[in-house]
Amino acid sequence: MMQYIKRLILICLFGFGIGNLWAINIGSFTMVKGNVELLRGHKALKVFTSFKIDDKDIISTSKNALAKLMFKDKTVITLGEKSTFKVEDYFFDNSKKSKSTFKVTKGFFRVVTGAIGKVARERFQLKTRNATIGIRGTVFEGTTSAQGDYISCLEHAIVVCASGTCEDVKAGQYTYVAAGTAPQKAQIQKKSAQKQIKKSVPKSSHTEVQINNVQTSARIDSVTQQNEDYNQANQSTEVNNEIDTQKDEARSLAIEYMQIAQEAQVNAQEAAQVAIEAANNANEAFDRILTAKENVTAYELSAYEAAQAAADSAASAAASAAREAAAATAAASAAAAAQVAQTSADSLHQLKEEVVTISSQASQELDIAQNQANIAQEKLSETSREAASASQSAQNAQSEDVLNAIILEKDNAKIHSDLAVSFATEVSNAKDVAQNAAINVENFRDQAIAIENEAQTKLTDAQNAQTEAASAATQAQTDADAAAAARAAAAAAVVDLGDPYKPDSSYTPY
Repeated sequence: MMQYIKRLILICLFGFGIGNLWAINIGSFTMVKGNVELLRGHKALKVFTSFKIDDKDIISTSKNALAKLMFKDKTVITLGEKSTFKVEDYFFDNSKKSKSTFKVTKGFFRVVTGAIGKVARERFQLKTRNATIGIRGTVFEGTTSAQGDYISCLEHAIVVCASGTCEDVKAGQYTYVAAGTAPQKAQIQKKSAQKQIKKSVPKSSHTEVQINNVQTSARIDSVTQQNEDYNQANQSTEVNNEIDTQKDEARSLAIEYMQIAQEAQVNAQEAAQVAIEAANNANEAFDRILTAKENVTAYELSAYEAAQAAADSAASAAASAAREAAAATAAASAAAAAQVAQTSADSLHQLKEEVVTISSQASQELDIAQNQANIAQEKLSETSREAASASQSAQNAQSEDVLNAIILEKDNAKIHSDLAVSFATEVSNAKDVAQNAAINVENFRDQAIAIENEAQTKLTDAQNAQTEAASAATQAQTDADAAAAARAAAAAAVVDLGDPYKPDSSYTPY
């Protein structure tokens, strides 16, 4: 799913031409001239330079057309006009498991083998209409038709097999394979003109040879000059082929650098998004910490109010006890409750100090998360800029035809690609720091919530103690009032009984 999203983003950013680069990448077209078509499944596609090649693709060239292909292992295949080529089986991982099987059923082909020719050369095959060609790590070319194949080796050696027979062909040799027959014995490609003329001159009398001597010498001179021209042309062709190969390699590298830069851009986009989300999470967590701080502060105020009320109740109870000793027990209970309320309020004060400290620490971590998110966005912009520059350089390399200009664009693509990767790394680092800061803020939030819950419990304790102190004060008042009433009643009873030692005024003695 993530790969699909990446491809979709890159298609949107760079258009269809660049988007095609994310086909299954076993190779690509490094040169397209004239009308070249590709059949993929049942769909015919018009190709262009940098178009990606897939396994089982069939490629055909029209009249006066030319196509050059480069595969992952740097194998380069050139197709001439009116040629048909198929990728039958290709896999490369730079090991002996690598394999390439190609088939040319019509036209001209030229092959410069790459890494597979070194690590798994016995698993390289090019099939023609009439033969199968194996390699020894080489350069070879040929033509194939219904009548037969002409196959020549330019460097190292090849082996050409047909009709159960194989023929080794070394550099500078060629063989011909007629339809349905074994390969002819390999022959030297560049015979001397003198031997060719001698073979072409019929056997005759000495007189005839003398008569034709001037004509024969002229023919020898002409053929010798033609052979020298051919050698020079062949050398020039080899130089041009080498230049073309260097161009193809430089263009291919430019595309690789562009792909690396674009991949870095996608990674930077993902990392920047994560950094932004981390900063948002940190901000939400910090808001919750502020809420906890406000609640704990309010709880502290309420607890101290409850403690003060409990102290007032205890004082009232003490006054009652001072008035009447019977209120002493209730007064003691009120005093104990007031002490509980005060202890709870003091604990709440300590909790408030802790949540204030946590809030300050969380604020610092939040600043870090937000700052790193901003850095990630800035570096993402720089990554995108360098990726766009790498893409432009890669496209310039495809359109240039001068080797030095292509190499310059390739080097520019690498510079921009390296910068894009560097900036993307900075985005990733900023993302990691932002995530860590967000985690710290969330941990502080959890601590603040735990303190908030504890503070709420302490407030409840203080309020319960306030209630107990008030109840005890009321009881002390009641006990004191009862004691006072009892004492008054006792005093009244003594008055009613009178003084037993005082004579009654109504008494009359005898």
